[in-house]
Amino acid sequence: MYSDILVALDASKAASHALDAALAIARETHAVLHPVHVVEIPAYAFEIPDFDPSLMTCAARRAGERILEGARTRMARQGVSGSTRLVCTVSPSDDVVTRLLTMARQLHADLIVMGTQGRHGLSRLMVGSIAEGVLHGAECPVLVIPARCDVYTPLDAPHQAATVGR
Repeated sequence: MYSDILVALDASKAASHALDAALAIARETHAVLHPVHVVEIPAYAFEIPDFDPSLMTCAARRAGERILEGARTRMARQGVSGSTRLVCTVSPSDDVVTRLLTMARQLHADLIVMGTQGRHGLSRLMVGSIAEGVLHGAECPVLVIPARCDVYTPLDAPHQAATVGR
């Protein structure tokens, strides 16, 4: 059913749930899993004279590597193959959505799995929704797992439920 699954990761509970779901689907379908973490350099960093924006990313890159190391550990425990990717935004007009969609195309992903915080109102207007952007731009199916999700049930195996976030 699926051969290459991209799962978008950050430090959120929703992303952890998304990884649980992606692992379950990859196990069931024998797909290759590609956990991806995007380090976003703020647009204002590109406007500071004589400043290298990549300097702002050192701590964020280390945090991203820790997230991806956790994903690699969980993949190994569950016998799921794949490789992780740490990518950075590269210009003021670049963003997390663009990087995720680019990675999905490069990896020939036939499924994107990601979490969502479920922001509403002013918070959503100010921050935007990465999940919404990916949904609108993706060329393959996108599975969005909410942070408040407690149980993931594979669509093709409803009798096998994987407990999430416990």
